[in-house]
Amino acid sequence: MSERHRSRTLTVGLVSALVVVCTALAVGLGAQSGAPVANRGSGPIEWVGDLTPIGPEDWSYDRAAHLLERAGFGGTPEEIQRLASMTPAEAVDSLVDYEQIDNSHLPPFDESGIYEGLPPSGGKASAWQGTTTVAGRAENAEGGVGGVPLRGIEVYLEVPGQGTRTALTDDWGRFRFESVPVGTVTMRARGRRPGRPTNVSYIKELTLTTPDDYAYVPLLMYPTPDNDDGSASPDVYGVVNQLRSRDASAAIQSGRPDLLEVYRLEQWWAERMLTTRRPLEEKLVLFWHGHFANSADKVADYRLVIQQLETMRAHAAGNFAELLTAMSKNPAMLIYLDGNQNVKGQFNENFAREIMELFSLGLDNYTEDDIKEAARAFTGWTNVGPSFLFNRDSHDPSEKLVFGKTGRYDGDDIIALILDKPASARFIARKMLMFFVRGEFTPELEERLAAVLRDNDYELKPLLRTLFLSKDFYSPASMGEMIKAPVHFTVSTYRKLGVEVLPTIPDFRVSTVALGQELLFPPNVSGWNGDKDSAAWINPGMFFNRANFANSVLFPEPVESFWPPDRTIPDRYAWGGEFTAVRAEYDYAYTRVKRIPRATAEINLTRIVKEADARTADAVVDHFILRFLPTFSPDDIDRQRIVDFLTSQTGGQMIDLGSGDTLEETLRQVVHLIMSMPEYNVS
Repeated sequence: MSERHRSRTLTVGLVSALVVVCTALAVGLGAQSGAPVANRGSGPIEWVGDLTPIGPEDWSYDRAAHLLERAGFGGTPEEIQRLASMTPAEAVDSLVDYEQIDNSHLPPFDESGIYEGLPPSGGKASAWQGTTTVAGRAENAEGGVGGVPLRGIEVYLEVPGQGTRTALTDDWGRFRFESVPVGTVTMRARGRRPGRPTNVSYIKELTLTTPDDYAYVPLLMYPTPDNDDGSASPDVYGVVNQLRSRDASAAIQSGRPDLLEVYRLEQWWAERMLTTRRPLEEKLVLFWHGHFANSADKVADYRLVIQQLETMRAHAAGNFAELLTAMSKNPAMLIYLDGNQNVKGQFNENFAREIMELFSLGLDNYTEDDIKEAARAFTGWTNVGPSFLFNRDSHDPSEKLVFGKTGRYDGDDIIALILDKPASARFIARKMLMFFVRGEFTPELEERLAAVLRDNDYELKPLLRTLFLSKDFYSPASMGEMIKAPVHFTVSTYRKLGVEVLPTIPDFRVSTVALGQELLFPPNVSGWNGDKDSAAWINPGMFFNRANFANSVLFPEPVESFWPPDRTIPDRYAWGGEFTAVRAEYDYAYTRVKRIPRATAEINLTRIVKEADARTADAVVDHFILRFLPTFSPDDIDRQRIVDFLTSQTGGQMIDLGSGDTLEETLRQVVHLIMSMPEYNVS
């Protein structure tokens, strides 16, 4: 057994050990091996850990396929062959120097206009103005309290410059204020106490930042035994539950239009991954999205999410020092890590801690005192809408001691001190190795790559070129040794099929969630575990979900019977109940946010086979292996079983290319078998 085959067996065995994968293939089929379909293979074992660039004599189709899979999302045989026809250096440069490639065919995000009256996400903070709605309902607390009236509760809204507005709750406890200016307002509610003056029992400041949005305020009614006769009278407490809910899974249930717009944004980004002419650019944005992880549920404004994506895209292959600074000042990041709440005298360490631990240094490269002192330096960093703001009045200008150095540091100074530490370059080199190459490597390899980053003043392109040209990248330890991440798996499947428009049946978001990853919603600030150890992406359930995804692409549900998840009416509304302010929010979201047009993938395997002039079962299978498993040799897979399945469907070796729908159905079954193999899950 070759070193490459042995290494491949370890990774594929990881998948195979989880499930008996080839049951569908094995029933009634032979077990012979077929002839090779291409001359391919990884380099010798001596290449492991070697950063020497490979030469033209070492270049081949399968290594070009490996490069495109790792530095992008895979591609068609034609796209792979284009790289294979270059020298290795030319191929890598064509991916790394992507700015020279015209990408103007990619459309900007088509916003629904739920925030009409505001600028796009990058507009001036002074333009963030408009009106919103404040609505709510009085509810009996703790499962209901007898005798507590819901009608006639006095609700006051104090609006700066406009005085106080008053509303009384109706028979169902509902109240509503229309056209409330964006800004900070104060809400007061008063419970009625029989025979006694009313008392203010609920006071809450609401910060309203989003026009055409709602702030939903439940008023919880409690009895208080303070009447003259000792009986209970209602008291009022409030819990703010703004429409911009923090619970992403409740988007449809709460009717939050912003989150429905985020779902459309996920679809738009996936479309970019599929159709971009700069695959490394989008792969890097995906990498940085997992590195600088923050979730759209807490950010709660899709415009800030777009702004953050564009920030990562602008610096994706640029200078890490500039990227770290830009992301640290990014409004979405400041919101997610509570950096905008870090003020003089009330330090919030969360922002400084995550910047050091997760974004630049890693554990054991700072002390708790460093965190506390750095938090003081970051005071005053905040945002107004989409704009970063340094508030000098909130900044602590006193001396700080960080990493053994003393100065009147601010946030920019802390970032400079971080980047001066050797651990910073090692940390980024390690993260890139784990994402682009493999999960296990020696400290020596990590340090040599870190030196490349340091020696080039944190410019990322020299590091990327070193990685993608190195013999180590094409060694048995690297080729075919990573499980594809769910988003990668999904986009790569469409690219290999030659799909030019991202289908919306099956739904992209629903599909990737079922596989364990959702764009814009990493599980926590440390990102996805699979980005650091790709084995975390797979388990028996996820493996079958991947096969089911392939089936739903190749044999999709008809458009006329597909029920779009973004248009699903919550049960409690569909059944006619609960007409409350929350229902009004849902109705608003449902009607305002643009629909995702639904269509299946345009796949024509018959045409692909004809263009390949594959007229026998052997030729068809060889072409499909070349297309869908381009880095594997026939020794790595059980080719003959696939051939036997195809001949059992066609009645022999010869393929009738004119048999129309019958042939297309058969070819899709063959491709589904290939996509259900362990090998298809690794890159």
